Order: sequence, then C-alpha cells, then structure tokens
Amino acid sequence: ANSPVEGVDLLFHPSASAGGQYVIARRTITSADLMNGSQATITGSFRNLLSPFNSVSVFVLQNGAQLFTANGNDPTGSDGDTRRLSEADGSFNIQTSVALDDTIDFIVFSNGDRSADETAVRATITVVPEPTSLAAGAVGGLLLLRRRR
Repeated sequence: ANSPVEGVDLLFHPSASAGGQYVIARRTITSADLMNGSQATITGSFRNLLSPFNSVSVFVLQNGAQLFTANGNDPTGSDGDTRRLSEADGSFNIQTSVALDDTIDFIVFSNGDRSADETAVRATITVVPEPTSLAAGAVGGLLLLRRRR
C-alpha cells in the first residue's frame, strides 16, 4: 500500500476540462543553486492515492528531455494492482548535470481517465560539486599546506 499524504508532498490531480490532462510542477535552476556545483541528484517518488481507478503516467524532464517515466497501467506493478502507480514503481534517483536556467519538470498525465488520479509527488533536488572540482580543490589545498612548510 502507498503511504498517506505528508506535509512535504505536492498533490496533483489532472483536471476534467479540456487541456487539463497534465499537471506540471517546474523548478528552474538559479545561480544560487549552482554555488555548490553543477551535478544534481534528483530523488523522490510519485504515488497514487486512490485505487483501483488510476491510470496515470508520470515523468521527470530536464529541459524537455525525459529522465524518468512510470505508468500506472503497468500490469507488472509491484503492489499487484494493475492500474495504480505504487510508490515503489514511481520512485526515482537521478544523477544529472545542471546549468543556469535549466528546468526540471515533474508531470502527472491522466491517460484520459481523470476520475481518481490523485497523485502525491515528493522530490528533492540537491546540487553538489563535481568529483573533478573536489579533487582539484583537494590538490590545491595540499599544495598550499606544502608551500607553508
């Protein structure tokens, strides 16, 4: 079973109106984000809150390029429910390079049936220094220590 809604979740529900099949949450990378580096880890999960009527597809995109997708209609779903997107099937852990003004989109698509598409999304984007930057900093620090002696 999927865990209940918590304070850190965003709740998505595609609209029944025309053009409402998608719900998108977008994060744009800022210069403040890049102060720590340019390698990002994007972790989290999508999970359906109602069953058995869900048929959502979910996506994580970077600048329009797909990084992750899962489908609530997958008959091999880990919880045995052929239409509900389980937390296990909707979990992601993505490593990617980011630059200023890159967009990271979290999308829920209704697949045409919006009757019970309440989907919780939880995501964290962490930007860290690149390994080569860390190594260069460490070598530079060692050289400074050596020079002082």
